[in-house]
Amino acid sequence: RARASATIIPNPQNTNELFLFGGEYFNGALAHFFNDLYVYRISSDSWTLIQSQNTPPNRSGHAWTINANDKTIYLFGGEFSSPKQGTFYHYNDFYRLEPSSREWTRIESPKGKSPPARSGHRMTYFKQYIVLFGGFQDTSQATKYLTDLWLYDTVNYVWHCPILPAASQKPDARSSFTLLPHEGGAVMYGGYSRVKSTVVGKQVKGGGAAQRNVLKPMVHTDSWFLRITPPSAESPPNTPPTVRWERRKKPANAPNPPRAGATMAHHQGRGIQFGGVHDVEESEEGIDSEF
Repeated sequence: RARASATIIPNPQNTNELFLFGGEYFNGALAHFFNDLYVYRISSDSWTLIQSQNTPPNRSGHAWTINANDKTIYLFGGEFSSPKQGTFYHYNDFYRLEPSSREWTRIESPKGKSPPARSGHRMTYFKQYIVLFGGFQDTSQATKYLTDLWLYDTVNYVWHCPILPAASQKPDARSSFTLLPHEGGAVMYGGYSRVKSTVVGKQVKGGGAAQRNVLKPMVHTDSWFLRITPPSAESPPNTPPTVRWERRKKPANAPNPPRAGATMAHHQGRGIQFGGVHDVEESEEGIDSEF
């Protein structure tokens, strides 16, 4: 069935296959979330639905990545709502998918030693680590965009939330960005968040203008390199890698207009971007957008 906010990834063990998982469909009145896993075979242009005992619950807005170390796939988080959207929550569960057997395994982590629940985040891989950054948490009162960085060690089975060097720069909180693998760490581009802004309204009695705080949409157009240095061989077990964010200079020919929600694929040392959404006109009533 048609869906949005699903994830798709190449099978790291078979170049003829792609995996698609989850997503949501909204018909204007009811929301439906999926937890089906499909395999697309490129050579035969065919889809196959996979049945698995331990499939993650229905969700969208999750993230997954291959693990270069053992050629498996890891999935974290996402969101779910009831059909009429009366209940809504984010997941903080973590799964591994074995591509050849198509079997899921849930990975348990000690409480407080793993990333909090979220959706709209992104993941990639570096050596034996799974890299996770950003996303957002939605309560009924507010949406909080995240700027935390987590690394999962697939050899020692432990999450690290590495401490950044003092006074170093780091990206603003965001979701819907792209995170690409790199031989020295990872590369991040773009994204979306909503930032606090003050709007001046009509004149009020007494001469002043009414002011109110609103959350304005912000499309990010910055690029960052995440430099990851693994611990030395002499380090104690479970020593986290050293990390540093390095902001990249904006190129003269960046994608124009700026857009959020674009997708990027990694291919031979480069990222290939397609699509996205651009806000054309903003008014009190809402936003007109162009895909």
